[in-house]
Amino acid sequence: MSPTRYLLARWILPINSPPVENGCLVIGQNKIEKIITRQEYEALEIRGKLESSKDYGDAVILPGLVNLHTHLDYSALKHFDTASPFFGWIRGLIGNSWQWTAEQWQDSALIGAREIALSGTSCVVDSSYSGAAAYGIARMGLRGIVGLEIFGIAEEKADQAWQLWQAKYEAFHNNADEHVRRAFAESRLLITVAPHTPYSVCPALMKKTLEWSREKGLPLLLHIAESEMECKWIAGPEPDVDKFLLEATREDVPGGIASLSWRGHGLTPVEHLAKYELLADNILAAHLVKVSDSDLELLRQYKLSGAHCPRSNSRLRNGVAPFPKLAGSGMEMGFGTDSSASTDDLNVLQEACFAWDLHRAVNPEFNFTSEQALYYLTLGAAKAAGLACEIGSLQSGKLADIAVFDLSSLPEIARSKPSDSLLYGPRRLRDLYVNGAMIVQEGQLVANSPLPV
Repeated sequence: MSPTRYLLARWILPINSPPVENGCLVIGQNKIEKIITRQEYEALEIRGKLESSKDYGDAVILPGLVNLHTHLDYSALKHFDTASPFFGWIRGLIGNSWQWTAEQWQDSALIGAREIALSGTSCVVDSSYSGAAAYGIARMGLRGIVGLEIFGIAEEKADQAWQLWQAKYEAFHNNADEHVRRAFAESRLLITVAPHTPYSVCPALMKKTLEWSREKGLPLLLHIAESEMECKWIAGPEPDVDKFLLEATREDVPGGIASLSWRGHGLTPVEHLAKYELLADNILAAHLVKVSDSDLELLRQYKLSGAHCPRSNSRLRNGVAPFPKLAGSGMEMGFGTDSSASTDDLNVLQEACFAWDLHRAVNPEFNFTSEQALYYLTLGAAKAAGLACEIGSLQSGKLADIAVFDLSSLPEIARSKPSDSLLYGPRRLRDLYVNGAMIVQEGQLVANSPLPV
């Protein structure tokens, strides 16, 4: 049995309760025991206390961050195209990766997982085309939910597409390497389904994914209302999207794209999903850029959760998601960086900082605080992913997923405002723990084998 450990710092941010100045986080095995003051720690008379203690000094201890939407598969395509609008960009993404080998997918995902860990993120929710994201997450010792993506626009072929996905799911588990098997054994990794979008997955196939995920008690990962082109195609004719779908899916659609009876009814993507009874409270929806007030009411009614990805939305010219309205509707929300191929980096703190600046620029009445940003980076995101019973706050009994950031280089006025300093930087990650195990130590990865460069 591992001894009790004591982590001391200028600030401890439990998230679910007020900050503790000059506090001590007590960890037993892989779980949090409690938070005490430095004075209470110093009064303890326990054998081996000093050997099992670490004093971070001018630092802040908080829950490990949660990145609610990534595509680690594409990390090797960082900055491959920083200028094209969405559908031009996605064509290039597919063109650059469709012939990759399994090893190339894994190397790419590992590059992303490494960046994730070094940013202070302990948990990742990823939509993975290849499944390699699970390998990267497991290899780095991170926690994650990985959705294996599925596509299919022909209703007549929904059964076949679903059977192929199930075979892929079974093969993934049967062929899991030692890192993935260990992550499963430690309950650090969940595998679920990720129907790509309402325009690339027909309702019959989407229904199968929703029923399966609900039966398994798993979240369903889905992009919704990301672009104007998506909205136009769901509502009516849009030849450019027709062409893209034929190129991307390589699917033989009986009668052609124009014959698809499930789209073209003048609906928004959210209304389209509601029409086919495809909204549910286990859906984690990424982007939600193009949503109306009536869409917001449907999202609230069906209790979907959301991932806000403002930097990717901006880079791909898709617009600004109405985050204040989404959060104000009662939706569980958090931040997602999307992939390295569509954003500057995988640092979800940077995502939150950009979001707050963006929303203030768009709406001077935006008054969300840095404390609220940290909530959406931790406990709020954990709730959105269905993991709040395990992670997201420094509470007794929760898993010891912990990030420690250094404040020592900042002036005293900044050190006295830990939430502001974390959000607006500069900030330096010192240590990262997942399940009580140290993943990053003094800003360096703790790894058992070399990483690709």
